[in-house]
Amino acid sequence: MIGRKLMRRIAIAAVTLLVLGGAVAYATIPDSSGVIHGCRKNSGGNVRVIDSGAGQTCPTGWTPLNWSQTGPQGPAGASGGVSGYEVVRQRLAWPSEPEVPVTLSATCPAGKVAIGAGFKYLDGMSALPSITASEPSSVDPAAWLFRMPNSDFVVELDVSVICVNAGS
Repeated sequence: MIGRKLMRRIAIAAVTLLVLGGAVAYATIPDSSGVIHGCRKNSGGNVRVIDSGAGQTCPTGWTPLNWSQTGPQGPAGASGGVSGYEVVRQRLAWPSEPEVPVTLSATCPAGKVAIGAGFKYLDGMSALPSITASEPSSVDPAAWLFRMPNSDFVVELDVSVICVNAGS
């Protein structure tokens, strides 16, 4: 059985550890100006953060470093942004022409440009040739192109083209 004196000493030690641990946890990192202070070891390049508010400094052989959490204000961005966002869905079908590569396009409405697209093969179609390219047209900014080597059967795709107002 543990004696009362021993229990009292354990309780005092526990309270002391909690107080000291709380003092360590109350570090001033970053400092009141939002700056994080640290040191880089001159040989090896190790980095460690210090608490300058608690009087810590870099030891000999270490170079002080400071980081700003906030950082400088960046330049203003362009005004306006993208407008007229619209997803246009179309169904494309490749004709059955063996060994003839085919390019089909999905097109945005007048006054809009294509900025992206996706596709899926229609249900029930299997063992299909792969799409070899899905890319914007270099000739028509409203069009998105899909290329694939053709085969002996008709291939159908459901296509979604992402369109925005031209000049956005």
